[in-house]
Amino acid sequence: SRVKAVLARSAAQRHPNGDQALTLGFLGAKGGVGITTLAVNVAAALARSDPTIIADFRFGQGTLGLSLGFARSTGMANLLARPTNEITPRSAENELVTHSSGLRLLLSSARPKETLLNVSPDAAVMLLRHLRTLSRNIVLDLGAGLTRLSARLAQEVDQLTLAVEPNRVALAMARDL
Repeated sequence: SRVKAVLARSAAQRHPNGDQALTLGFLGAKGGVGITTLAVNVAAALARSDPTIIADFRFGQGTLGLSLGFARSTGMANLLARPTNEITPRSAENELVTHSSGLRLLLSSARPKETLLNVSPDAAVMLLRHLRTLSRNIVLDLGAGLTRLSARLAQEVDQLTLAVEPNRVALAMARDL
């Protein structure tokens, strides 16, 4: 309950009118630190009391859908392959899938060809802004390392969590972020 109180206080400070969703970003200093697991567990905890969406911004590396039993994991690519003016709240909602827990997901696939998508950071920000109109909480899995896209999305979140392992290499990589 302390975590919920901190998150609520943070959201109130950033959105004093209560008109926007709490947005949490999760970024790994390097791959394999468990950032997707952390993001999905936080999203699942939030979904117990408020509508929550988790968005997987790991194009071509998305394992969230597979882990939760969803074969169709192309929602994110379907949206961000469109021209920016065609990304709307309705199109975003149409690409969401709902887990049996009530958690809604916008998924990326693990198909390598998705890594070739030329995703505009502005389009990703527009998508995030639309997602904020669809739910009380938004959780972003930003993957490992800082990219042009994750750096831009990190500017839009209320809280950014950086996961590192307690070893020299991971700590050095985190410092460079």
